[in-house]
Amino acid sequence: MSFKKLVLVVVLIALSTSVLTAQVNFQQEFSFDKLNTTDNLRTLQLYDYDNNGIEDITAQYWDDTWDFWQMVIYNQSGDTLKTIHFDDWTYESYNRFSLYKSVDSNHLIRASLGYEPYKLHIYIHDCETLLLLDSLVIFPLHQDLFSGVNSADYYNNVSDTFLYIGALEIDWMREDEIKSHIYGLRITSDTLSYVDCLQYGGVSNTFYNDSTFLSIGEYSYVSVGAWPSGYFKYYLQWIPKDSISSAVQLHSTSGTAVWYDTTTTYNHCPRNYDMITQNCQDSSPQVLQYRKLDTDDGTSVHFKAYDTSDWQNIWSKTDTEIGMGDITASTCIEVNGEDNYVMYFRGSKLEIRDRITGNIIHHQDSVFVACDILRKSDGELLFFVEKQNGTGYDVYTLDGPIFVSTDEPHNQNDIIQQYPNPFRNSITFRFNLTTEHTERTEIRIYNIKGQLVRTLRFNASSLSRFVEISWDGKDNEKKVLSAGVYLYKFIGDEKTISGKILKIE
Repeated sequence: MSFKKLVLVVVLIALSTSVLTAQVNFQQEFSFDKLNTTDNLRTLQLYDYDNNGIEDITAQYWDDTWDFWQMVIYNQSGDTLKTIHFDDWTYESYNRFSLYKSVDSNHLIRASLGYEPYKLHIYIHDCETLLLLDSLVIFPLHQDLFSGVNSADYYNNVSDTFLYIGALEIDWMREDEIKSHIYGLRITSDTLSYVDCLQYGGVSNTFYNDSTFLSIGEYSYVSVGAWPSGYFKYYLQWIPKDSISSAVQLHSTSGTAVWYDTTTTYNHCPRNYDMITQNCQDSSPQVLQYRKLDTDDGTSVHFKAYDTSDWQNIWSKTDTEIGMGDITASTCIEVNGEDNYVMYFRGSKLEIRDRITGNIIHHQDSVFVACDILRKSDGELLFFVEKQNGTGYDVYTLDGPIFVSTDEPHNQNDIIQQYPNPFRNSITFRFNLTTEHTERTEIRIYNIKGQLVRTLRFNASSLSRFVEISWDGKDNEKKVLSAGVYLYKFIGDEKTISGKILKIE
C-alpha cells in the first residue's frame, strides 16, 4: 500500500462516525443530440469505433411513430461518427444492435423478431458496408410468438465470441403467458452457430468476470375475465459463459395482482427486479434488489447480496433512505479508496451501500436523474442524463473521489477503541462487557470479500468491566493474513456492532 493511501485511510479511521457529511459531486463532460426528437433511447454501449484508443458512445434508438430502429455512434465530443439503419425494417422489428471487433474490423450483431412465421433472426454485418456475413434463425421453443428481444450481450475468449440473446415468448393458447429465455450462440471466423437455450433468463444480464455472469429471468401469466388477474415470478441465475445449461438458480420471488374498475389489489407482487452491481471490477458481493407491492402490508424494498466464491446469500436488507420508487440506474463505485460499494438512483436522489455489510453509508439529493451509467476501460464512470427538452443527453463524471464515514454510530459503552489501527502484528479491542452470557460473546473478523477468517471468543471474570482481547493478524488455521482492510463484527449484549481495521506490512 502506498504511503499516500495509508495516510488517507488513517485519517478516515480517525473521523467521527456519528454524522455522514460527505457530498457526491458531478461535473458535465459533453453532450450528444438525438437525430430526431421522437427517438427513444433503448441501449448504450462504449466502443472504440475508430481504433484511436478512445471509447465512443453507441446509442440505439427506436422511433415509435414509425416503428423505426437505428444506431448512432458518437465520439466523446458529442459529434456523430456514423448512423446505421436498414431498408427492410418494415418486415422485421430490430430490437437489439451491438458492435464487436473481429481482428481490426467493426462488426455489427443485430437480433430481431421476424414475422410470418414468427422467428428470431440473428445477423452479423460488416459495420462499414453493412454486408451480411452470416445469419441464423431460431424458432421459439413451442412455436409461439416472440414479443421482443431483451438483451444482446457478448464476450470474447481466446478464439471465439460467445453471444447471448434474451427474448420473451408469448403463448397465445394460454391467453397471455410470457416466459423469458436466453439463447447462447458462438461466433467463429464470422460464422454463427447455435449452442444452447436456458429458460427463465435474459431479461437482463450482469457480466462481472471472464467466466460467468448473472441473468434475470421472468415468468408471468395474465388471465382475462371480469376482473383480470396476473401472476408474476422473477428468477436470478448464475450462468457459466461457455455452458449456459449449467446454470444455478440463486433466488426467485413471485406474487399476484388483480385489476378492478378503479383499483388494483396486490399480493406480494414483485417489481423492478434486477442486479444493481453494474460496472463491477472486483470480487465483492453482487447485489440483487427488487420491490414488492402488497395491498395490506404496503410497498417494501429488498436487497440481497451473494458471495462470488460460493454464491451463498450473505446478507439481506429491507431499509432505504431515498424512498420506494424504481431504481433508474446503478453502479459499483469506489468510496474511501475501496471498491466494495454500490450507488443507485431513485429519481433525483442517490444512495450508497456497502456490499460487504449491506449498510447504507450515504444518501443525498442528486442534481440529475441518471438513466444509465457506463464504465470506461480506464475505470472512469459516465453518467447519462436526458436533457430537459428531450433533444439529447448530457454526460457527467464524478467531480473527485468520494469520501464518507463508513462505520456505524456507536455508544461509548459499546466499543471503546481498537488500537493500534492501522496495525502490523496485532490489534487490541477494548469493550465494556455487561452481558451475563459471555460464552456467547465473540468478535468475528472478515476479509474484504466478506469471508470469515477468524473468530475470537472470550470470557470475563466479572460483569460491567472493560475487557480486552487481541488479534494477531492470523486466520483460524494460524496462517498470517496479508495486508489490507478487514471487517470486524462484535456480537454480544444482544447487539451486533461492526467496523473496519487496516493491517499493514
